[in-house]
Amino acid sequence: MAEKSRAPVWDHYIELAPGKARCLICDKDISMGSAMAKSKNTTNLWNHLKNIHPNAHKEAMMKKANANSSQGKSDTDTSQTSQATLLQLFNKQAKWQDKDPKWQDKDPKWQDKDPKWQDIDPKWQDKDPKWQDKDPKWQDKDPKWQEKDPKWQDKDPKWQDKDPKWQDKDPRAKKMDEAIIEMIATDNQPFTVVSDVGFQRLITLAEPLYRIKDETFFRTEMLDKTHERVVMKVKNLVAPGNAPHMAFTTDCWSGTTESLRNLTGHFIDDVWTRKQVVLNVKTMTGSHAGNYLREMFLTTLEYWDIHTERVVLVLRDSGANMMKGVRLAELPDFSCSAHTLQLVINDGLSSQRAVLNIIAMLKSCATHFDHSVLAKQRLRAIQEELGLPKHSIIQAVQTRWNSTLHMLQRMFEQRRALNAYAGEYGHIGGLSATQWDIVSNLIETLAPMEEVTVEMSHSNSTAACIIPSVSVLKLMLQQEGSSTQGINTLRKTMLDSLTRRFSKAEETKCLVLATVLDPRYKSYAFTSGTALEKAKEWLKEESDLLRKPNPRATAERTSEEDTDPGAKRQRVQVDQPPSLVDSLYARILGSQLGMAEVQCSFDIEFERYLTEPVIDRKSGLPLEWWKQNEDRFQSLAPLAKKFLCPPSSSVPSERVFSEVGNIYDKWRSRLTGDQADKLCFLHYNLKLLNWDY
Repeated sequence: MAEKSRAPVWDHYIELAPGKARCLICDKDISMGSAMAKSKNTTNLWNHLKNIHPNAHKEAMMKKANANSSQGKSDTDTSQTSQATLLQLFNKQAKWQDKDPKWQDKDPKWQDKDPKWQDIDPKWQDKDPKWQDKDPKWQDKDPKWQEKDPKWQDKDPKWQDKDPKWQDKDPRAKKMDEAIIEMIATDNQPFTVVSDVGFQRLITLAEPLYRIKDETFFRTEMLDKTHERVVMKVKNLVAPGNAPHMAFTTDCWSGTTESLRNLTGHFIDDVWTRKQVVLNVKTMTGSHAGNYLREMFLTTLEYWDIHTERVVLVLRDSGANMMKGVRLAELPDFSCSAHTLQLVINDGLSSQRAVLNIIAMLKSCATHFDHSVLAKQRLRAIQEELGLPKHSIIQAVQTRWNSTLHMLQRMFEQRRALNAYAGEYGHIGGLSATQWDIVSNLIETLAPMEEVTVEMSHSNSTAACIIPSVSVLKLMLQQEGSSTQGINTLRKTMLDSLTRRFSKAEETKCLVLATVLDPRYKSYAFTSGTALEKAKEWLKEESDLLRKPNPRATAERTSEEDTDPGAKRQRVQVDQPPSLVDSLYARILGSQLGMAEVQCSFDIEFERYLTEPVIDRKSGLPLEWWKQNEDRFQSLAPLAKKFLCPPSSSVPSERVFSEVGNIYDKWRSRLTGDQADKLCFLHYNLKLLNWDY
């Protein structure tokens, strides 16, 4: 007896439970009316295909029609074999697919055998790597199609409507890109921070619609673009209209693979605020000879449109190549006062063998405690027993002389604990009473030197404090010191070195004028009787230069007027030609009257300035004083703004290089010199601009 034919609708369903069939296309469960076999029907199944899957319904109806037409034919003899039709083969295949839920895994070409393979297997996308090409409506059938195809944007013209995240050109996305590169530069973060899981979680939580870029994007495109914009802002900041006079500090730094040279500019703006801007941190290649450094200086100034006439002073270290480079560039220069003081102190310490021996013993002692946790614990127990402060031992650093002073101070404070430790455990050499006396006198001699050095290294310190500081140190070293062996000789050596190394200070125009124009010092800090007369003469010359028309400034003013017609109209009103009466008065009184009045006015103003009391050295603010008295001293105020802009040392440039070590850490080993230059530039100048560029 022939087997009862199966309804074509079952090509699209599978009965999971009595009375329930699951659609193989959309995985929806459809009721069959009853769980009892006699009461079940396929009406709901046909209706579901008709309403939801019309193409599948059409095919099923065609199969049903074919089956009905063949039903009327009589069956042949069961012993006679007949050739199966294509429809019978398909139905046979469909049956084994229904019986075996893993039939796709057993037949690698199942997609080619079944034209409706997508509708039969709800997970067909995961089993065919080219499923997108075989189904034109693949996006509608898989809600996660974007995650499975990296080029989904190219295959879907309306992808923008289906992707909720911001496009790269969206202004909000660009703002986030800028914020991230600013964070990297400001906080000295590596570019790889954008790949860190914690950072990505933070960004996703803070702004879910932002798509985080990779580190290459920030290392190249964003770094270059941000650097260019900040450069334009800084160029405007150091333009002659905003910074007519500038001073510079410079220093060099050498790492394992790079040598860098920094140039930092200093000026006072219109509201008497000191500004400090890092112009560059350039990689040095080849020989660092004087001619090479000269080219670097002049090229940098040219890049920033800073003419050499605007340079007030260049503060540099005492290296012979640096001195030669600045002088070949014909720029006014002076050695860093902090570096020079360190040389003075080294001269004094090196003059006494007993002092060097004591320092060597204390360094060895510090090394012992630095390398042993057990030694630290034992020393801590002794400190507690003796009632001493539980302070750690300080090690001296060769490049910082004041670290030697700090080591001596800490050792002298803990001398009882150190002697007890040496007696109980050994390992360190104990100092005698005489040696501890030498340590005490060394501290007494070096402490004032450190106070002066710290004052010179302050960010608000100006070149005006150099001459007064040297005068104070001379007085201190000239005083009768301790009778302890070698200390007086050390002090005399330091005094001779100080006098020799700063012998040109009161002959250097910039230092003299900065001192006399500082309301804390005026003329009281000079030790030379001729310094004040030189200052007065130089001030007159500088005042005359400021009054003379500057062709370069005139050209710049003309350029400004071209862009600002209002400024041109104002200048025309001011520069009216003299009237006939004015011309006749000039003929009668002579042309020298104006010059004489100006000269007399300057002398009176200068004398009035000198006779007023000085302000307090520690609490007084020179720039604030000039801001309040600018109208009273109209001839001196522009000169004060010019000569008070140089700092007293090159420490600002050294501070730049204190950050370079953080930039060249193990996470940034692939940085080039150019990238380090840009990161240093952004690190300092973004803060200066308050991130407004």
